[in-house]
Amino acid sequence: MKQNAEKPWSNILKNAAAAGLAMLILVVLTFGLFRWITRHGEEIVVPKVVGMPLENAIEALDDASLEGLFADTLFDVPDSLKEIPKGHILEQIPAAGSLAKGGRKVRLFVRALGEARIPVPDYHSMSLRALQADFKERGFVIQQILASDRSKPKLEMNPPVLDVLFKGKKLKPGSRIEKGSKVVVIVDPLLNQTLTPDSAVTDFEIPLE
Repeated sequence: MKQNAEKPWSNILKNAAAAGLAMLILVVLTFGLFRWITRHGEEIVVPKVVGMPLENAIEALDDASLEGLFADTLFDVPDSLKEIPKGHILEQIPAAGSLAKGGRKVRLFVRALGEARIPVPDYHSMSLRALQADFKERGFVIQQILASDRSKPKLEMNPPVLDVLFKGKKLKPGSRIEKGSKVVVIVDPLLNQTLTPDSAVTDFEIPLE
């Protein structure tokens, strides 16, 4: 009878030991799988994706167990990166060659397809010289300067600005055009004067309508 009484306890202990072993194995497998998925603690050399199209850059980072994330578009391009085509990666953070853990997000900055759109100032209260300085700072190019009417006997080298034309249409103050856009400036009349637009190599004689 005594031996029979010991058997249930023995079975219970065996079952408990088996359950504990199974739980331990499950914990070890789960932790190992988690480490494998996230590559926890493993440092990866970040590949260079600058110069690649966005889709290719994300794929290359994924192959390296990193996550490429589009961050922004950039309009200002350093001279050293001028050869990178528009729509391609211009900058990455972290930089290529740095170390990062698996699964780390790499922010990607793409070169804009167009130029930055800059607001046009209220030029109606500006003189020609003031407009030239302002437009140069904004990145606009004065392609031509025209006098509105030669019948008014005015002789001044810094006439007031009447209108600014872009692609043959008057620009409204506050409207936006791309940096580098070429414009035509209409000034109050001049008589046989010569001015130099900021884009000209030599003096440009003002045509009078």
